[in-house]
Amino acid sequence: MRYTLITATCLAAIYSSSAFSAEDITTTQVTPQQSVTPADLYPPADVKYDWLQLTSLELLKGEIKNLYDDKLEFESDELDTLYIDWEDVKVLQSSRLVSIGFTDLSTKTGRLLVENGKSYINGEEFDNSQIMTIIAGDQSEANYWSSKITLGANFRSGNTDQIDYSALAKTIRRTTESRFNLDYIGNYSKTDGENRINNHRINTNFDWFISKQFYLRPVFAEIYKDPFSNIDYRTTLGSRL
Repeated sequence: MRYTLITATCLAAIYSSSAFSAEDITTTQVTPQQSVTPADLYPPADVKYDWLQLTSLELLKGEIKNLYDDKLEFESDELDTLYIDWEDVKVLQSSRLVSIGFTDLSTKTGRLLVENGKSYINGEEFDNSQIMTIIAGDQSEANYWSSKITLGANFRSGNTDQIDYSALAKTIRRTTESRFNLDYIGNYSKTDGENRINNHRINTNFDWFISKQFYLRPVFAEIYKDPFSNIDYRTTLGSRL
């Protein structure tokens, strides 16, 4: 009992001698961290990148390349070139001009916004199902063409000396109505001064789009040369509907 009384007295003395008052004590109000739901993820207004949002709500930035056969070619800033089914696109927002080919075979150029089944070009609304093709850029001849060349070489020295060369070249002309491809593959190899491999292949085709799911290929061709297989020149020419 004596111990309890002394303890109470000590506590009272400590409290009365305190230099702090209730007004001097500040409290920090802690609020829960705001959570981000998938519905909050939406392409920002951006003049540097095109933006793509999938129906799964995944969000990608990069560049729109083209849309053919209901396949969107999109060059992601992190994931390189992707091919997306058109039905999986929830939002598509272009920062640059694109040219759109419609199912009535007309063409318009402007900044594109596709969202939730509706589409707008320069703010003008149209039905999303009317889009047949898309190419990046305006309707100028220079914008239609693109090319890529890859060269390779390998030198080996030892009991035998061997030199290998390879070349790949691809040229494409894309418009909202048509697509032209020209490909070249070449291989050359020489061992101890004697040729071992020397073949060359050229492929070309032209496609004319008349609907979203249907195009004509009035001409395709292949030229192949391989002297070591006794093929001076082999030419294939045809058409396909």
